[in-house]
Amino acid sequence: MSTTESPNIAELVDDTLDWVHYGEPNSTDLIELATLTFDLAAQDLGFRGNDARIVSATEFRRDGSTQPCLVEIFSTLADGRAVPDGMTVTIGEDKHTFATHKEGLTAFYTWCDTGSTP
Repeated sequence: MSTTESPNIAELVDDTLDWVHYGEPNSTDLIELATLTFDLAAQDLGFRGNDARIVSATEFRRDGSTQPCLVEIFSTLADGRAVPDGMTVTIGEDKHTFATHKEGLTAFYTWCDTGSTP
């Protein structure tokens, strides 16, 4: 972010959930939105999964930080569509698990802004 004012995390979360390309957030969405708002480097680690569940993984680094942040977004497949099924945000060795994408995105954007999770 180019100013010293912190972004509105709740607004970023809502924007992410409203703007996603495929119904649920994935690496492409996070990289596009997070790098527009924060000084981050990002790498799409791709998708993995099976007929029941999909995981989208992305690694981020804050400017000057030695600890990467790995974001994994989980979706369960039901009736031919993806249904939100939680998120993990791992900073270094510290893994945080969230029941909803909204909670996980809130933690992720907080880390982007402050370097720590709520």
